[in-house]
Amino acid sequence: MHADDPDPELDAAILSYLDAHPKAVDSLAGVVTWWLAQTPRDSAMVERSLERLGERNLLERIRLADGTVVYGKQIARTPG
Repeated sequence: MHADDPDPELDAAILSYLDAHPKAVDSLAGVVTWWLAQTPRDSAMVERSLERLGERNLLERIRLADGTVVYGKQIARTPG
């Protein structure tokens, strides 16, 4: 499978993790290591899946001040 090909099982694994941990927020590396510990995948495939889920408004993608991108279901933001 190519990294750009949709992977419904991977999408489901990410959404399942977020259903079980609705306040979870993590970087790509954290998603690969922690969220998908039971279903290991290539980082490029995971990143594409996260982007695809974000495009469908099923999760949020936020770039922090230091440039790190994090993903989560509902990411709290500081006003200002």
